[in-house]
Amino acid sequence: MADKLQHTTTSIELFENETAERKRAENTLRENELFIRTVMDNLPIGVAVNSISPSVDFSYMNNNFPKFYRTTKKALTDQNNFWEAVYQDSVFRGKIKKQVLDDCASGDPARMKWDDLPISRKGEETVFISASNTPLPNKQLMISTVWDVTLRKRAEEALRKSESKYKRLSENSPAVVYQFKMTPDGKFTFPYISDAVESIMGIAAQKVLQSPSEFLDRIHPEDQKMFLDGVLKSAKSLELYHAVIRYLRDGEERWVEARSTPDLLEDGNVLWDGFIIDITEKKKAEKEREMLESRLKQSQKMESIGNLAGGIAHDFNNLLYPIIGFAEMLKEDLPPDSPEHESAQEIFNAGRRGGELVKQILAFSRQTEHKLSPIRFQKILAEVCKLIRSTIPSDIEIHQDIQKDCGLVMAEETQLHQIAMNLITNAYHAVEKTSGKISIQLKEIMLDNDDLEDSPLQPGQYVMLSVSDNGVGIPREIRNNIFEPYFTTKEKGKGTGLGLAVVYGILTEHKGDIKVYSEVGKGTTFNVYLPLMNGSTEAISTQKALNKLTGTERILLVDDEESVVRLEKQMLERLGYNVSDFSNSLEALETFNSNPDGYDLVISDMTMPNLTGDQLAQKLMSIRPDIPIIICTGFSERINKEQTEANKVKGFLMKPVVKSEMAQMVRKVLDEANSSG
Repeated sequence: MADKLQHTTTSIELFENETAERKRAENTLRENELFIRTVMDNLPIGVAVNSISPSVDFSYMNNNFPKFYRTTKKALTDQNNFWEAVYQDSVFRGKIKKQVLDDCASGDPARMKWDDLPISRKGEETVFISASNTPLPNKQLMISTVWDVTLRKRAEEALRKSESKYKRLSENSPAVVYQFKMTPDGKFTFPYISDAVESIMGIAAQKVLQSPSEFLDRIHPEDQKMFLDGVLKSAKSLELYHAVIRYLRDGEERWVEARSTPDLLEDGNVLWDGFIIDITEKKKAEKEREMLESRLKQSQKMESIGNLAGGIAHDFNNLLYPIIGFAEMLKEDLPPDSPEHESAQEIFNAGRRGGELVKQILAFSRQTEHKLSPIRFQKILAEVCKLIRSTIPSDIEIHQDIQKDCGLVMAEETQLHQIAMNLITNAYHAVEKTSGKISIQLKEIMLDNDDLEDSPLQPGQYVMLSVSDNGVGIPREIRNNIFEPYFTTKEKGKGTGLGLAVVYGILTEHKGDIKVYSEVGKGTTFNVYLPLMNGSTEAISTQKALNKLTGTERILLVDDEESVVRLEKQMLERLGYNVSDFSNSLEALETFNSNPDGYDLVISDMTMPNLTGDQLAQKLMSIRPDIPIIICTGFSERINKEQTEANKVKGFLMKPVVKSEMAQMVRKVLDEANSSG
């Protein structure tokens, strides 16, 4: 009895072990199936298992399979409507259906691959796919794979059009057909050259055959080395030789394009078969097209810069604003001759420069306007020289001759900074490979009629900035092009071709002028002329006026940045005003609504949560139409001076604002409100 019980127990244990093993196997199988399905669904191609007869029956398809056909799994799994779901054009549908069915029926794997099948949808652009079917062992099912070849198809079409274009150009152009041979020791001959060489390059074919150097002598001296280096490289690599070469005919510089295919002969010589065509007119057209393309790219780049500037200017200026403002007030509180006052001045200067950099980006992207004011160029030039000295290697000498008492010019500070930076940077690029010398001079100068030949300037007193270098110089033939937008002779990555164009535009706006003097191998000098102001009375009168810009009026101040609110409140209180400050626009609106006549002026930031500055202004004026409002912002595409006038906003300030600018705007708006009231 015990033996039977033991046997039964053992049988139960075996059964349980077998059951557990089977479950583990089933779990492993499910996990493997899930793994395989996950892999298949994430392949970049479409995969399906199906049978193909007049109808198509899918037993499996991954997620990407229907996407390549621009349809859905549901549409493809409808056996009766597969072909209609994939191919909308009935004529093409019938043709492709017959081809696919015949190819699959043949059982020939080579026939079950189809390239560049078009898939069209009404209102959509045609795409192209390639597909392949592989029969499974049971011969009843096959694995179908499909992938998108639209980009390749379009690239091939673009290449075909391009080749067709240049083929027509070659067929319609008189070409020089030639054979060119080079020996292992570098000697070369022309076994053959067509007579067209005389009509193109002005040299008889017979002369070239007799003396190959006659051909080389016609190539522009500056291109001869490039030509020979290219031939040697092609001989070593046995790759296509292609070059655009300048040549001289009757003293005129012209262009040819040379293409030739090398072949290594049994005797070790290399023989090229090729042709030369005159592309002088084509080259001119290409330069114009390249200039237009460059302008388009630069326009897109400037649009990006403008968008970037708009995005960062507000936050960046909110950071700079307290630095500049508190440094300015700190200077007022410190003894003028103390080290602390000097440190505060340096903080103030650095903050102002940061603010000017933002303005420079905005100005360059045409998203801010320039305000001209009396400026001493020597001060800006000193800052530029200090800044650029840290970026130019010490082996390049910079000599400065700046007239310290040079008079005032009416200009925009950031733009003068840009003029100096561009000219000095150009000089550096001209001498950086030779450790040369840069000379910077600023002085007052009197120009009379004899000095103003071919100049738009009128006789009179000017401030002249002269930037010279002893570098490579500018060839005479391109000297008239250097001020054109996007024209540059610098290496890739060294310049955009905008620097001198920007300088010229700034000077035109400032009623100034620029002259260039250059000699190849000896250097270049740029002379910039700006009209000198008559004395400094305007600056003095402006300073006197600033001392009177105070008041006792009541001001409602709104800005979501607490540091900015504290700064502006201190500024205004030092000017004598009574200030109620808020960092929440809704709270400011509620307070104003409870006592509309308790304020003489509202100063609001533009970009704020809840209510933006312009929205707050509209609500305030709906409560009290005559309340004067000033919008103060780092940058916003939503508002400018024209819009503020349309919205009846009385003032517009761009952050960071120094105390004097705040004082002038506040006093101006209040005085206008009082006079109209």
